[in-house]
Amino acid sequence: MTIPNRVTSIGSYAFENCSGLTSLAIPYGVTSIGERAFDGCSGLTSVTIPNSVTSIGWRAFSGCRVLETLVIGDGVLTINDDAFRGCPQIQTIISVSPTPPEMRDSETFDATIYKHAILKVPLECKTRYWNAENWEKFAYIEEMDMTAYQGLGIGDVDIVQQRFSTFYDSHSAYQPSSGLSASVVTGMKNGKLTYKTIATGGKKNAVIPKGVAVVLTGETDELSSYTLTPTESDATYTGTNLLRGSDAATTTAGDGSCWFYKLSYGASDTEWSGVFGWYWGASNGGAFKIEGHKAWLAVPKSAGAPTRAFGMDGEVMDMVEVDTSVEKEDETYYDLSGRPVRKPLSKGVYIHQGRKVFIK
Repeated sequence: MTIPNRVTSIGSYAFENCSGLTSLAIPYGVTSIGERAFDGCSGLTSVTIPNSVTSIGWRAFSGCRVLETLVIGDGVLTINDDAFRGCPQIQTIISVSPTPPEMRDSETFDATIYKHAILKVPLECKTRYWNAENWEKFAYIEEMDMTAYQGLGIGDVDIVQQRFSTFYDSHSAYQPSSGLSASVVTGMKNGKLTYKTIATGGKKNAVIPKGVAVVLTGETDELSSYTLTPTESDATYTGTNLLRGSDAATTTAGDGSCWFYKLSYGASDTEWSGVFGWYWGASNGGAFKIEGHKAWLAVPKSAGAPTRAFGMDGEVMDMVEVDTSVEKEDETYYDLSGRPVRKPLSKGVYIHQGRKVFIK
């Protein structure tokens, strides 16, 4: 289930005893989760509370008997009584905020959870949690870099607007929510990029292995919220992948054997400004700066002549000037819906002789 982005609160008893609910995407914009909102949702295995939520109501997730992974966003200020009681399978709790949320009851979790679950907190914050009321009951507290969680569960801007984004994290594996898939770039064939989907949200064993750079693709281009939920899975991917990533902001420097591309719109002062795809991040495909937990494309120079841009379907995008004064049978263009266009008079993306081109 995906809750629309316009929703700002989830009321009391909203989904109580929805035992068939197995996957949940709470969008950014929701600020409160009411009393017993998901009480008795016995099919939920993971929950990500987005950073916009400030309050989790009394018994909001109690009785979620197979819940294993819980991410508490950094905006949460208050967790009310018994919020996660009756959830005996919780293995990992990730609290993103450096300031421990107020846990109003010592029985927010079952007694066994305090003894056996791992609580993960931001770097240099372990002492804060062990000194905070009720949080000190956890026997196992680990510190970890929370950079990757700052935007998770709130609908990544690139995904919302263009269906595509990139992601990388070396610390944890992730489960994509329903409607979200993850792919790697396996190489080039006939001058085009080739992709391989390695995880599809909502399907069994859908996991993005840690340390694998991917392209994330949303099912629709409507305003939707997708989430990545951390998991302790030891899944691996050993095939070829032209995508690279870094946990921290970095420069895509290499040994000079590759051209580097970023996933973005074309430069605003060019004819490519409205077209989304892979572009050189710097002149001549050189090194460029990229933020942390994002991926870039590294195409080996041995693959052939340099290409300035690739469409998201892997095809090379060429910019051409078109002479429309003369019609020729072999000069037919097609729009992206497959309709023939003999005289493309307006600028845009077309298919011509099997290649994607941009008409100036």
